[in-house]
Amino acid sequence: MSFKKEKLISEVQKISSKFISHELSFEDMVTITSIRMSKDLHKADILITVYPEENEEKVLNYLKRKQGLLARYLKNNSRIGVLPFLTFGIDGGEKNRQRIDELSQKD
Repeated sequence: MSFKKEKLISEVQKISSKFISHELSFEDMVTITSIRMSKDLHKADILITVYPEENEEKVLNYLKRKQGLLARYLKNNSRIGVLPFLTFGIDGGEKNRQRIDELSQKD
């Protein structure tokens, strides 16, 4: 991965985390687990986990509605020249890892 891509991912993750912690009024715990950046750096998929898990859909829908605000927040609080198009999704890989951990502890 190029230095520019790593730096952009780090900046998007740091500022998006701040935005989410300030913007969410839910009692839920939301964590950005990873960011998938396209090769051309024009799209960033922000993958999250939500605890409790039954509130994932509510939190995800809320964040999707706030994508425009996040873009403005990134523009105002970073030195990113051209902002990538931002999307939110649930990190299925993290959910699978947690499930494997639960199953392995039952033995």
